[in-house]
Amino acid sequence: MADLRDYIHWRGDLTFGRDPFNLVDNLIFSWLAYVDFTGCVPLLGESGSVTLGQACETFFRLHDEKQLAADKSFVASAPYVLRECAKQPRFRHIRLGSWQKIYDEKRQTQFAAVTFLLPDGTWYAAFQGTDDTIIGWKENFNMSFLTPVPGQQKAAEYLNALKLPKTVRLRVGGHSKGGNLACYGALHAQETVQDRILHIYDNDGPGFENSAEFAKAAEKIASRIIKIVPQYSIIGFLMENTGNYRIVKSSGVRVMQHDATTWQVMGTDFEYADDLDENAKIWNAALYKWCYSYDRSERQKFVDSVFELVTASGASTLTDINNAFFKSAGASFRKLADLSPDKKRSVLRTFASLYAEYFKERSNRHITDITELVKNRQER
Repeated sequence: MADLRDYIHWRGDLTFGRDPFNLVDNLIFSWLAYVDFTGCVPLLGESGSVTLGQACETFFRLHDEKQLAADKSFVASAPYVLRECAKQPRFRHIRLGSWQKIYDEKRQTQFAAVTFLLPDGTWYAAFQGTDDTIIGWKENFNMSFLTPVPGQQKAAEYLNALKLPKTVRLRVGGHSKGGNLACYGALHAQETVQDRILHIYDNDGPGFENSAEFAKAAEKIASRIIKIVPQYSIIGFLMENTGNYRIVKSSGVRVMQHDATTWQVMGTDFEYADDLDENAKIWNAALYKWCYSYDRSERQKFVDSVFELVTASGASTLTDINNAFFKSAGASFRKLADLSPDKKRSVLRTFASLYAEYFKERSNRHITDITELVKNRQER
């Protein structure tokens, strides 16, 4: 089975002049957005750009192998994908600019974006998905009760701030939360920017929490959204989506298929599957019903309580938790014990209701189609 890295090696000698931009290139740029380009790429608002090869050289001068090896997140491979790209004529001379990174604990915001200037005269604005930080994951979960979250607002502001030459057309994309930011940013960008967007690439990103956003997206940009999900997609079906998606095969196990480096490639495209995994369908229907069985205030209380437990040890990243798992778990259990009886009951009852919904879906003779669930909710 071939994957993203194989594509880089097999097609890397073919320039964009010989082999035009394709969906796999989109995924590569979305994955490269996970690289911390601070100090490597000119900032948003600054003039100039650097080649991908130059950005790679600077990055590995600023970050040693020991530091990179300490990253245990699922996107830890991104710098190494960058290094592989830098070896290939197809990617080495692509120019990068408009880097922006925002991390704000107070506003619970983790945002980053970078723009690739392609040889075909188009630009690809890539939004970073959820990184290793707990704040990043908190913002992700905040999407279940809040629209917009700060990162979504930043996405629209980022696109508006790009200094687009008159002849340039724009592609916008991202992986995971980055896919959601790409959709939201494109939807809320100024019309002068929105009209120049060719496609929006949503690589297994969650949908919109509220129906109004969903309806606006369906009316204004749905025809330009290309949504790609793996067979065992869970993140990509959270909340409300347009209902149009392509399913790719993956070498990952269950939810680890969210790791885009496991997606299978055939030539200049993905290897597609006919349908989602049956168990993923069950989870998607259960999560959708469970989420919308609570109102926004109840969802907020639950998310805040869960992250209060997660951060009880003082950990700020998932790597921190992984490196001191028993310490983190012990702190979380002690924090749970310290919660008020009402709060504790609420958290445990909410978790229990999710599993009850899952087992109810699993026992159904016919698995509920999540697209139908979304449609029915819209009609109500």
